[in-house]
Amino acid sequence: MATVTNIQGLEIYFDPAVVCAVANHDETGNPVTTVYGILTVPVMTAEAVAAFLARLGIAAEFAELTRPNGSKVMLRATSVGMMRGVVAGEYPPVVKSVAVAGGLTQALVEDPATAAAALRTHGSKI
Repeated sequence: MATVTNIQGLEIYFDPAVVCAVANHDETGNPVTTVYGILTVPVMTAEAVAAFLARLGIAAEFAELTRPNGSKVMLRATSVGMMRGVVAGEYPPVVKSVAVAGGLTQALVEDPATAAAALRTHGSKI
């Protein structure tokens, strides 16, 4: 069992196995560590991404990829169940692939082959 304190000061107990992604910005671009998979909504915390993953002992399971706004997202390789290219007009032109990790659908700057290769180095079968 692990804990994380959200930015409102609420301590949340959870199983580290449920974390599917961690980003250094929220979905609106605000610089705050955002954790996906613990709740049905993202959990924001003041703890840095690297420190959070290291404290839980799960850092090696995550691949670093890039969101359309240029911020980094760490995807748990074994949580990514699907990756695909983009449909014309679906996302801004900078987006080259889409990954689904747990309940998170994440647009990525990396093309599908590059993103899949990064995920495979961390245990994905994609």
